Amino acid sequence: MTLLSSAVTINSRYGGKMDMVLSNIATSIREYDRAQRELIAMTSETRLSALILAALPILIALMLGITNPSYIRGMWLDEGGRWMLIAAFSLDVAGTAILLRMARV
Repeated sequence: MTLLSSAVTINSRYGGKMDMVLSNIATSIREYDRAQRELIAMTSETRLSALILAALPILIALMLGITNPSYIRGMWLDEGGRWMLIAAFSLDVAGTAILLRMARV
């Protein structure tokens, strides 16, 4: 509204084509609205990706624990396997935190 009132004031004071000014204002408002919707959609996609990336390794580990418990138990009891599981969990948490930070609006 401020932009519209400024355009009307300038047009009445100095003259010019008001239809062109109003057309440009309408186009600017539409583009701003479109850009806002696009930004919301992009951040929503990033949040969903972060959620999927966070949940997928945990769900796979649970599925492996249910279908083949000796595999997960063997990894946890082995020193190298334990470090791999801890590293995988840590990288999963770090990646999720980075994606959620990127998606913050």
